[in-house]
Amino acid sequence: MPGAALVLHARYVVRRRLGTREIPRSRIPPAALHSDPGMVKTREADTDQRRLRSLQALEAARARYENLYQDAPDMFASVTVDSERVVQCNATLLRATGFRRNEVIGRRLDDLHDAGCAADLARALDRVRADGRAGDVELRLRRQDGKLLDVSLSMALIRDERQNYYYRSIWRDVTDRKRAEDALRRKQAELERSQAELQALAGRLLTAQDDERRRISRELHDDVNQRLAMLTLDVESLQTRVPRSPRETAERLGVIRDRLVELSDDVHGLAYGLHPSVLDHLGLEAALRSHISDLQRRESIRIELRVGDHVKPLVPEVAACLYRVAQAALRNVVKHARARRVTVDVKPTAGGIRLSVSDDGVGFAGPTRSSAGLGIVGMQERVRLVGGRFELTSQVGEGSCVTVWVPLPEDGAGEKHGETTADPAGG
Repeated sequence: MPGAALVLHARYVVRRRLGTREIPRSRIPPAALHSDPGMVKTREADTDQRRLRSLQALEAARARYENLYQDAPDMFASVTVDSERVVQCNATLLRATGFRRNEVIGRRLDDLHDAGCAADLARALDRVRADGRAGDVELRLRRQDGKLLDVSLSMALIRDERQNYYYRSIWRDVTDRKRAEDALRRKQAELERSQAELQALAGRLLTAQDDERRRISRELHDDVNQRLAMLTLDVESLQTRVPRSPRETAERLGVIRDRLVELSDDVHGLAYGLHPSVLDHLGLEAALRSHISDLQRRESIRIELRVGDHVKPLVPEVAACLYRVAQAALRNVVKHARARRVTVDVKPTAGGIRLSVSDDGVGFAGPTRSSAGLGIVGMQERVRLVGGRFELTSQVGEGSCVTVWVPLPEDGAGEKHGETTADPAGG
């Protein structure tokens, strides 16, 4: 009975698959032990299909892994433990270094790196052998063009299915990070230098301020006060001993008047040195012309002032900045340059105004900020406070030039802030 045998065989198979109690072979009819040829072929076909699908899935997974491995953002390589040679690498490593695959495979690990990193690499390998892994070792990979690539290396000891051991090596490009760190270190160093310089400058400014106060005090006490005392005595003498003739009275009063005029001029000069009133009332150009005129009367030097066309009125802080910069630059020229000719040039530029003071003096090697005198530092700080730029150029034997550019506010801002005449500026 083939049909009954088939049913019995099916039940036997179902029970086997469901894990039920196994039917003793002696109780199975002999006919059930002989499989149907058609059923055998069906089972073989199902097995082949399952095997094929498994192989296809395995191949797809392998392809996905290969793509991830080759196109990973990091550089990968497998290195033998005994000889420390590369046996496998991804495309990212080739792209980053510029080498072809056959130039990397078989190469020693230390040969991939800059010779200066040998000690760090050796320590990393010792750590891997001892602990099984090492991470974040900063090295430099050699590129095919001879340049060096900053990387961070991580390594782990792995074993494949054949019980072979390898160093799995992963390099991460840290060039951008290193550049950022270097820039940060430079900025920090500059900041520390600036802080030290500002502290020194603060001390020097306090000293200069005290010196200026003492100078003004001496001017007032030793000069102005003494002269006022002499004038007081002259007036008291005139009161107690009235001259007999109007002519003698007029002469003595004329002497007192001349002394008062002279004293008034000196007090005016003292006040002008503190802050020129002409700057507030007539503007920068008039203040510069007045200062240059006074300077040329006292010193044997020729100073030419050039003011460009269409120089607009300036806000008070910009006008004061440019005037003080020109004043300090001219003072340095008179004191140090031994120049015969000086040019002060003021002209408008795109979005601002430019002032330059150049001379034909002896010049000097460019100072650093820390070695610069208070005059130069003061000019730099004044220009910085109004958002401008300062430049000092000099060459021994060929004179010096101070150039500043200062940004200007929108049209009309100068009139709103009080200056009413055209004047030069720079910053």
